[in-house]
Amino acid sequence: MPVPGGAVLAHPTDGRVWMSERVPNATGWVPGRQVSNPEDLVRVLLLDVLVDNGDRHHGNVLLQPDTQGMHRFIAIDYDGAGIRSFAAERPQHPRHPTRPGDPFWLVEMKEEWLADGMTDAVASLNTLLGSTTNRLEALVYQALEAAHGSRPHDSTVQTVVDYLLWRAPAAQTMAEDYWKEARRGTL
Repeated sequence: MPVPGGAVLAHPTDGRVWMSERVPNATGWVPGRQVSNPEDLVRVLLLDVLVDNGDRHHGNVLLQPDTQGMHRFIAIDYDGAGIRSFAAERPQHPRHPTRPGDPFWLVEMKEEWLADGMTDAVASLNTLLGSTTNRLEALVYQALEAAHGSRPHDSTVQTVVDYLLWRAPAAQTMAEDYWKEARRGTL
């Protein structure tokens, strides 16, 4: 997925913050720009829905010029992901209302991008979630440790893993529904 590297740093007033690597020549989303990696828009939408990221806005979607005169789509900032609170509270149904931020970038997503990209994105998600539980637990552990700066409790890791596995089967439908609502302007 098109996410730049980065690091967790200590901030004097905000505590621990994630700092993304600088992306040369990147700008925020500009309507009408041709995107060279449309399949990644779909992957980001699916991940945003899965982890309940409500913070996808102009400043968190970058476009970097490529050598073909198009622009590479890059997503940054998952600080708005609500996965921890929803994992702890677990709503009655995995398809609770999810609004992955401002739909500005989805409005330009073409239907064929969604159709072509969703198959690959869901296959990648299924590969990850269908891999050994230990691998998924290790990824969740690393993410929680980076976010909090300390070893996460095993029960917290298990809660998040269980939530991801519970919510994943509905993620594709939620992403497609959200895209349709964005296109209709009914969000």
